[in-house]
Amino acid sequence: PDRHPNIQLELICENRESVLEQREADIAIRYARPAHGPSTLRKIGELGSAAYAHKSLLRKEMDWRGELPWIGFAQVADRWPEFQWIAENVPREHVHVTVNGGPAYTELVGRGNGVGLLTCVEGDARGDLKRLSGPQPLIVREIWLMVLPEQRRNSAVRKVLDWLINVTRREANLLLGASSSGHSGFF
Repeated sequence: PDRHPNIQLELICENRESVLEQREADIAIRYARPAHGPSTLRKIGELGSAAYAHKSLLRKEMDWRGELPWIGFAQVADRWPEFQWIAENVPREHVHVTVNGGPAYTELVGRGNGVGLLTCVEGDARGDLKRLSGPQPLIVREIWLMVLPEQRRNSAVRKVLDWLINVTRREANLLLGASSSGHSGFF
């Protein structure tokens, strides 16, 4: 903001894919490579996710996959790798509530309502949460930057694109969440 005071960022975080062609956004970030469209694409990084729980839920010698309650993802998220991982690795009877992701999901995990899959950058930053699944992420998603070809030539859009690329490059280890110090798994 200080280097470019005339640029105002508006971040819209939602599960729905915004439509660049209808000018709902100038730039889009996706966690899977888009299959089609006139947008210019560039892979700019990777985002790791792992299993986290509030420290108040944890007891020694406990199987975090099968003995603790889980926060799952609603059926609308069935194409997400996080939804699929929980479906394949957690007994169904241990998934006590499902939501469609976002702040509600993080809040439920953060308040100790169950184990959940959070991005490592989010989960590792919270001192009240413990990463249960070890130092490597369980799921790694690609981070894709999308922009319409004519918008790439807009100087303000170009500055934001360059900034996003630099931030993801600089914070690559944090975004991936691999080999985080202090996260050696469950106890």
